[in-house]
Amino acid sequence: MFVYGIVFFPVFACVALNSAFSFYWGSLYVWMLFVVDVYNFWECHLSATGRAVMLARSLPSLGCLTYLSISLPVRFVVCCIRKQFFTGPEVKTTESLEDIKSSYQGVHVRELLKPPEIKEESGGVISRHVMQFVDKWIYHVQPVVVVVEAAAAAVGAAAAAAAVVVVVVVVKVVVVVGVGVATE
Repeated sequence: MFVYGIVFFPVFACVALNSAFSFYWGSLYVWMLFVVDVYNFWECHLSATGRAVMLARSLPSLGCLTYLSISLPVRFVVCCIRKQFFTGPEVKTTESLEDIKSSYQGVHVRELLKPPEIKEESGGVISRHVMQFVDKWIYHVQPVVVVVEAAAAAVGAAAAAAAVVVVVVVVKVVVVVGVGVATE
């Protein structure tokens, strides 16, 4: 798909510009693509079934290029008759800001930009206390002293000092994460 976007970009540009100049160059580009595709079709030395398969495979592309080979020169002639050589027809927009605001898209964007309504939990006092208990039970923090004593017993005094620093950092991270999760 990316290759088609790159190859057919000049065709898309000529249709978007909608002028005689763009249709002229777009016609030349499409004719060049059409000649290259036909040449590639006849260049291969294949059997009759191979040619049939190759024709069936390239038929959509050839059909598209045939349509564009006819359509773009016709549009070129129409633009020359209308004297739109380098610019397309001017499009007058009569939409006001109120029309845009009242459209479906305007209403949708305004709904997206509204701050969300904060709804109170409908549960009673008992359910709130149960949830606070569960939060405290799940997001509790172990005391640092127990971990430090275990580290000191397992390792020498020099390694215990390094373990204290690591444990304090880990516990602070757990406390911050635990508080963040509990409040959300």
